Amino acid sequence: MAAIAGVLPQGATAAPPEPTGKWVVNFEPAQCIASRSYGTEEEPLMLVLKAPVTGSTLQLFVIRKGRKGSAAEQLKGGLAIAGEAKAGLSVLAYSPKGEARRVFLFNLPRDSVAAWPSKGSLEVRAGASIREGFALSGLQPLLKIMDKCVADLRDYWNFSDETIASKHRRRAEANLIRVFSANDYPSISLREGDTGTVRVVLLVDPTGKVADCSLVETSGVAVLDAQTCVLIRERAQLRPAIGVDGKPARDVFLQRVTWSM
Repeated sequence: MAAIAGVLPQGATAAPPEPTGKWVVNFEPAQCIASRSYGTEEEPLMLVLKAPVTGSTLQLFVIRKGRKGSAAEQLKGGLAIAGEAKAGLSVLAYSPKGEARRVFLFNLPRDSVAAWPSKGSLEVRAGASIREGFALSGLQPLLKIMDKCVADLRDYWNFSDETIASKHRRRAEANLIRVFSANDYPSISLREGDTGTVRVVLLVDPTGKVADCSLVETSGVAVLDAQTCVLIRERAQLRPAIGVDGKPARDVFLQRVTWSM
């Protein structure tokens, strides 16, 4: 675990709320997550970033106080960096089971987030449910640490592509079509006529179980992105990879899933 002390931005009187804690990066075995508090114990407000082992998408979570058992919903949202607005984002809002929290999930291009350190402030919105501002500081060293975390994650899970020699005698294998059925189509997407293709990366342990599923390319529809990983985590069982030593090994598996009616 690493913590980064941010330097608060100097700005006008109407500056967005300043953080109440440092950036904290959790180097977990299956994911790289950075979080920072902007609230209090009574009124929690968190900004969270999750970087996948590969791909160009980074997930942004805004977490605040909510009600237990609130239904998930898909919202039209957007964000503004130092006043420069980006609209038309699909946002998933949900409440973790048994928790009095509300989570708002944005899927963003990694390259766009790389430009944030020079911008100073972030504002997010999702329908009428949330409009929150955040003073951005300490992002430059944070993103470097996140890149190091992802590099370590790739090494741990034996990631290889066309530029890296494989550490496997046989890669993990699966036919994930059978994981999905027509009954899995989210009802809100059926009502809205939403379709799209999601690309995800799976971290597969030596038993063939999925240790993590992360978004690599978004469909542009938040609920389809989320449903893809939910079902894969719950149901998928892969044929595990075999290392050069002949033993079952960790591996990284990329998968495209197309949702169509």
